[in-house]
Amino acid sequence: MNVAFLLLLAMVAGSLIPAVRALTESSAVACLLYYGVSGGMLYASVPRVSVQRREALRRSMRLYALSGAAVFLALRFLTGVCLKCLSATPYDTSLPGICKNMLWLFAPLLAKEWVRSYGLGLSMRHIRGRALAAVLLSLFLALTELNFSRVLRLGSAEDRFIFAASTVLPTLADSAVRSALVLFGGMGASVLYAGAIGVFQHVFPFLPDLPWLASSAIGLCFPIFFFSICGNSFAGRNTARERSGRGYRLPGMRNFCVRSPSTGFASACFRSIRP
Repeated sequence: MNVAFLLLLAMVAGSLIPAVRALTESSAVACLLYYGVSGGMLYASVPRVSVQRREALRRSMRLYALSGAAVFLALRFLTGVCLKCLSATPYDTSLPGICKNMLWLFAPLLAKEWVRSYGLGLSMRHIRGRALAAVLLSLFLALTELNFSRVLRLGSAEDRFIFAASTVLPTLADSAVRSALVLFGGMGASVLYAGAIGVFQHVFPFLPDLPWLASSAIGLCFPIFFFSICGNSFAGRNTARERSGRGYRLPGMRNFCVRSPSTGFASACFRSIRP
């Protein structure tokens, strides 16, 4: 693992420090300064490493990412309408408030997806255990999304179970999907997927306040479904290129996408990855 990647991991890991997290979550300017200054300095100094894909495949996966974000939002809103649990948004929907929310959304998002793309690109080039490295990176980036101070305040086993089912597991599944989008279509696909969901949730005046069971079901089931759709598309394109001798050689990925889209999700996403 090279020094540049360790510096990128340190930038993201710094957000886990309680004082840094509290500062970046309370001030949009502090959030922009932390990710903008540290990320800009690293961007100017580290080598350019990313997952390389053809431009046609990148465009296709970006469309899939936007479509997936739209379906995910539609599922949540339709469920909210059926359960009659739509409520007013907790976010400030004034123009200054929206601008601040966009800073809070995109500053960490761009930094983390850059680290994801860099790490996956690096693992496909230099690391022997590529699958394990990809899974560990996805797990690490998922942990940076969790609020550990909230975990410490949970008093009962029931509360901890609900938190794990409604927050932790969907976050892990979402991180796996973002990593798969980066592998299939580059960093842009992942940013579009997460960014589209985040922008809509920050600007729409009403949001679904779903029960934890419904939120957990959507947060777990949709990523598996969405990944299988993207994977089938990728496998179909790759099969045609393999016949012409120009394929990406991802047999484990293709078998997982076609034969077992609902099992072994996090680890099978990255099995048998070759550059």
